[in-house]
Amino acid sequence: MQSWAYHAFISYSHARELSVAEALQRDLRRFAVPWYRHRLAPFTDSPGPPHRPLRIFRDTTNLSAAPGLWPTIEAALASARWFVLIASPESAASPWVRKEIEWWLANRSPDRMLIAVTAGQVVWGDGDFDWSVTDALPRGPVEGKFAHEPRWIDLRSLQEDLGDAVADLAAPIRGLDKDTITGDHLRQRRRARWTLRGAVAVLSAAVLATTAAAVIATRQRAIAEDQRNTAVANQLVNESRSVQDSQPGLARQLLAAAYRLKSTPQVTGALAAGAAIPQELRVAADRFAFRADGQVLATAGRTLRLYDPATLALLAERPLDGKSVNAVVFGPAPGHLLAVADGADVLLWDVRDSGNPVAAGRMVTGGGEVVLGVAFAPDGKRITITSRGGELQNWDISDPSLPVPQGGLPLPLRLARYRAEYQPGGHVIAVAPAQLYNAEKVPDHVAVIASPNPTPLLLFDARDPGRVLPLRAATGKVYTFAYLPDGRLVTSGEGTVQLWKVASDGTPSAPVTMPVADPGVAVRNLATGPGGRVAGIAEDGAVYLWDAAGSAPVLTAQLRFTPANSKWLPAGQATPPLDLGFSSDGNRFGLLTPGGDAPDTLRIYNVRDTRQPGARAVVPGRAVVGPDGTRAATFEKGTIRLWDTTDPLAPRELATVTTTVKVIDGMAVAPDGRALAAYADQEVWAFAVDGAGGLRETARWHLVDGTGSCPLPGYESLPCGIDASAITFLDAGTVAVGDLTGQVSIFALNRPDGALATVPVTAGWPADLLPLAAGDKRLLVVVGRGGLNEVWDVTDPTRAVKRADLPGRDKTAGDAAADRDGRTIALVYRDGTATVWRVTADGTALHHVADRTDTGDLTAVALDPAGDRVAFLGRDRTISVFGIGDDSVTSQLLMPVGAAVDVNASLNFVGGALSLTTGSGATAVFPLDPAANARALCVGAGPPMTESQWERVAPGLPFRSPCT
Repeated sequence: MQSWAYHAFISYSHARELSVAEALQRDLRRFAVPWYRHRLAPFTDSPGPPHRPLRIFRDTTNLSAAPGLWPTIEAALASARWFVLIASPESAASPWVRKEIEWWLANRSPDRMLIAVTAGQVVWGDGDFDWSVTDALPRGPVEGKFAHEPRWIDLRSLQEDLGDAVADLAAPIRGLDKDTITGDHLRQRRRARWTLRGAVAVLSAAVLATTAAAVIATRQRAIAEDQRNTAVANQLVNESRSVQDSQPGLARQLLAAAYRLKSTPQVTGALAAGAAIPQELRVAADRFAFRADGQVLATAGRTLRLYDPATLALLAERPLDGKSVNAVVFGPAPGHLLAVADGADVLLWDVRDSGNPVAAGRMVTGGGEVVLGVAFAPDGKRITITSRGGELQNWDISDPSLPVPQGGLPLPLRLARYRAEYQPGGHVIAVAPAQLYNAEKVPDHVAVIASPNPTPLLLFDARDPGRVLPLRAATGKVYTFAYLPDGRLVTSGEGTVQLWKVASDGTPSAPVTMPVADPGVAVRNLATGPGGRVAGIAEDGAVYLWDAAGSAPVLTAQLRFTPANSKWLPAGQATPPLDLGFSSDGNRFGLLTPGGDAPDTLRIYNVRDTRQPGARAVVPGRAVVGPDGTRAATFEKGTIRLWDTTDPLAPRELATVTTTVKVIDGMAVAPDGRALAAYADQEVWAFAVDGAGGLRETARWHLVDGTGSCPLPGYESLPCGIDASAITFLDAGTVAVGDLTGQVSIFALNRPDGALATVPVTAGWPADLLPLAAGDKRLLVVVGRGGLNEVWDVTDPTRAVKRADLPGRDKTAGDAAADRDGRTIALVYRDGTATVWRVTADGTALHHVADRTDTGDLTAVALDPAGDRVAFLGRDRTISVFGIGDDSVTSQLLMPVGAAVDVNASLNFVGGALSLTTGSGATAVFPLDPAANARALCVGAGPPMTESQWERVAPGLPFRSPCT
């Protein structure tokens, strides 16, 4: 006989039927139940006589602390005997209701589904519902699933006061006929009335009981409020994700509001990854730019405004002439000069003091033609201007207060909007028509029409502006272009984006095509940043982000943006951005879009790692963190870097060492942080770390075959690899290295001549080595493939003794971790289970703390230095963080991570943050302080949330602006 956790599961639309669902759950539980019966009916297949309340699942009341929404609902469905659907057009349109119905009809009999109609129509036809009329049921999940008309009741006229109509549902659930259960219900109501009359006589004796009940009620009310806050906080997380493209500022505020309500694991995870939501700044502006030192953000329209990029606080503002602003450009580093193309003039501002910008000079181009483009020469002493009059002008600004014209050159197309840019570090000026949008009333075909040259991309020698340089490569018709800081050129033409090498004379060559998601959509705007960063805006509104640092550009992300108000555009036309660009360090990308009737919207994206959105810091390579979290080492190919991670969100590089091998396979940090050890193939290195963080190689060892496993029997002619597979420090002066032959070699830092001993493990080969706290002894946990889970005593390496086998020899471990002192260890397995132990009795015993089971196999684990928290990474690309108690673990964080995560990803706790090394070859850092993360989200949160917005997402809860 199957045991059921719930007698019925109620499925309904939150948008319309919440009050009906509450009433139905209440009446169904207590129908025909004596008022004095409070104990729920047992978990059995048969609910028995109607003497105890039924167990009814409804998500708002039963998901008080569920770590994941659908898995919990699915578990409730699997444990329910009946399915009650509150049917209406709204529930038919609800994706959650559809998903619940699909699960039930795929796993349970349709005969176990009961339907209560609150709105719309349900009409049975010939062998199925008449779908031309029926609108209260979702057609997709239901069509063809019922052999005969199911049981359903009409609640359309009853709504919240269900009365005796609930008997039609209670009867089949109770296993009784309607007449019997209705009669029993009436008898219980008569008894209740007589009981009530008798109770009046003894009320005076119940004062103390009333007081106790009040205390209980207060406690229950607090529990109910906590459950409500949990549900609403998790709902706000989902709502934030749904609007982060269209209203990023609101999305940030929703997460801050969720944290105020309840810091659930879902909320904490969303806060940790909150940097993936772009900042939003509403400002009346036509152009923007970041200063070369990254300390100032400038916007210009009718007013020039300077902001602090870190806080988006307004530093200063100055009025402009109020004409058309087509360019805002900072000069080269340190960027103290700012050029603003204001109408037919170019204004120069000295922004050395960002709180007090000073007008430095003015270039009057003459002819009254609007300036379209401004470019600083690499030395910052010249400016090139393009105007709508079809002219290129050069100015000497050695003295910004007295700009001197140096002559002009007619351009071949008068009406085109020209973009001009200097080749970095060179003497070439590149000029090309840029697309004009309908706001300029110039057709696109005019804006990109070919010039007399073979290509509309024109190259000029800045030393002789009258000389046009010949192009030896056909770049085709160019919509737009941009130079990378390393001098390479990116062009966007008809259906392609290309990356070009650039010769010393400025001529592009050897184009490489940049990957795009939709080759049929043109990229109309380009911006570049340091480190090979490239951004492009496609005509369909997609934002492409590329990594062009290597020889083969990679499309790392595709974003979407929605303008604040695009009613001014024709139907179906994508909104063109007003401006776009990277910050000087490449970690931020700005996109300014028109606001229509509202101020324009400047979105600032965190692009530290576009493969792993949400990271607040990124370091190259795979990371290994020191014992106290203030030092970390990374290895990338053959390079080792040492970092100061005192502030994990701003890691500082201390030293770099390049080894003789192409790829380093693994690394470890000594317990005192004063040494590193690394391995590659059969080689093992040791490095000393000096007080300033410098690295010095102190030893190099070669693994030897201590087990006699080479050569392999029958394969004597083939090489027998004994490549290293795991490494750790046993103490500050001893290193243990596991290899593929199934042995562990022990090395001493003061013995560079070779291994002290080799220890053969019982079976398999080591994948992880963990030292344990054991007083005056040295214990080593060896975890690996082939069911290898052993504890070894290596106090004397020459006489190593196997101490114990850990549970789980029949499973394959995915990863293992230990805390700073070796007193807590955690293992994760490929079957989705994880185990946490505490070391007790001076290392002679292990106390089992808890097991966890995930929905898929677990691939990585980390313990914080104090052993108070453990983090798991599953194949479903979700990071889970748990607090560790004496005999349990408590969920603290759930954070989905990006597609860049693969089975080789690794986790580390570093300070107050969590680092994730992904398959892209970088380590991303996520802060774990929810309060600090909530405060950070309020920077760049756009206009304050309104009461009407709050009422839509949290009806009935008191409103308070989340970021005040």
